[in-house]
Amino acid sequence: QDLVADHTIGAQIRFAPHLHIFGGLSLEAVVEAVAEVTANAPIPIKLILCALRGPEGDAKAKEAKEVADLCIKYSAEVGAMDLAGAEALWGGIPEWWWVEALRAREASSGRCGITLHLGEVKPATAAEIQKLKDNGVFVVGHFLHNDDDELYQECCPHSNLTLKAHPCLETGHFRCHPVGR
Repeated sequence: QDLVADHTIGAQIRFAPHLHIFGGLSLEAVVEAVAEVTANAPIPIKLILCALRGPEGDAKAKEAKEVADLCIKYSAEVGAMDLAGAEALWGGIPEWWWVEALRAREASSGRCGITLHLGEVKPATAAEIQKLKDNGVFVVGHFLHNDDDELYQECCPHSNLTLKAHPCLETGHFRCHPVGR
C-alpha cells in the first residue's frame, strides 16, 4: 500500500533466506511465503535472494549453492542472486558465490540476474570491476567508492550512514554522497 501510495511502479524485495529458517521453516517455505504475498501485489515485485559473506569454506559454498538452487526453482519470482553482508571483513567477489551466481543465471535462462554488494566500505579493484563487466553484470549494490558509467549503482543511504561508509557520512551530511549518480 505504501509503494502504491508513493506511485511506485515496481519493487524488489531483497533478503537472505538462511536468516529466516530458525522457526522451523525450510528455505523453500521462506521463499514461497514471500512469493505468495508478492504475487498478489498491485505492482510487479521481484525477489532478490542473498547469500551472505563469511569465512571461506564448505559452509559458505553450501549456502551459495542452496541460494542458487532457490533462484533456479523460483526463477519466475526471483529477479537476481545477490551477495550481501560484512564487506569490510570479507570483501571482494568470493569464488564460492561467483560460480553459483553464474550457474543460477545460466540455469534460469537469464531470468535470474546477478548483483552484489561491492565497494561500499572500500573501493572495488579494477580487476573486480572488469570481472563483472566481462560477465554481463551491470548492477552493483552500494558501490560508493567507485565511479563507473557502465555500472548501475543501487544506493542505500541508510546502510551507508550506519556503516559510516563514506567520509561525508561521518558527520551525517549527504552533500557528497553519490546518490545523485
